[in-house]
Amino acid sequence: MKRAALALVLLLAMPAHAAPRCDLGLILAMDVTTSVSPEEWEMQRSGLAQAIAAQPQWPQTTVIVVQWAFQQRITIEPTLVASRADAAALAAQIAVMPRAFDGHTKLAQAMEFLVDLADEMPCERKVIDVHGDGQDYPPPGQPVRARERAFLLGITVNALAIESSESYAHPGYARLADYYQAQLVTPDGFVIDAEGHGDFARAIKQKLSLEIAGARPEPTRVAEAR
Repeated sequence: MKRAALALVLLLAMPAHAAPRCDLGLILAMDVTTSVSPEEWEMQRSGLAQAIAAQPQWPQTTVIVVQWAFQQRITIEPTLVASRADAAALAAQIAVMPRAFDGHTKLAQAMEFLVDLADEMPCERKVIDVHGDGQDYPPPGQPVRARERAFLLGITVNALAIESSESYAHPGYARLADYYQAQLVTPDGFVIDAEGHGDFARAIKQKLSLEIAGARPEPTRVAEAR
C-alpha cells in the first residue's frame, strides 16, 4: 500500500494546472482465496482484462487492482485510463498479472484496507469493486463496519458474488449475493451475481459498464442499511 499511497501523494502535490483530472477512482479487488483454483483464477484474470478492453468510453479514471485473501496486495499501481487505448494497455497488464498468494477469506480485513485506499484517491467519485466467492472466514468478521465507514466517506462499494455449490454464505442468507448485499455493499451500491467462475466474464463486463456510467442494474440490487 505504501507505493500506491506515494503515487497518490505525488498526484495531490502537483500544481492544479498539471495534475490530471480524476472523475472516477476505481479499485478492483480480486478474490485469490484458497477456494479459487488456478483455473478459476485464470477465469477472473482473463475476464477482467476482456471487460476493461471492451468498455467503449471512459471518464478520467484512476484504476487500482488489489488481490485479497488473508492479506491484501496492490498488484497494479494507480493507472490513468481515459481512452480505449489506455484501457487496452491496462487490460494487457492484467492479462499477465501473476497471482500474489492464496489463503483464508479475510473479507472484513480486506474491506478496511480498501476503504483506506479509496479515501486517499483525489477523485470526484470513488468506487470499490469487490469480487468474491465466500464470506469472511474463519468467522466472526464484520465487513459491515467498513461498509458503513465507506458510505460516510462518500465511497461506493459494489460487489460481484461468484455463486457456486462451494460458495460459503453466512447462515440466514439464501445466496452469497444476499450476504454481500447485507454486509458489504453501501446503500448507493449494488450486487451482480455470477453463476460460478465460468460466468465471471459476463458479470464483470456488465458491472464495469454500470460503474463507469455511474448507474445501477435493473431491477436494482441495492443494499439496504442493516
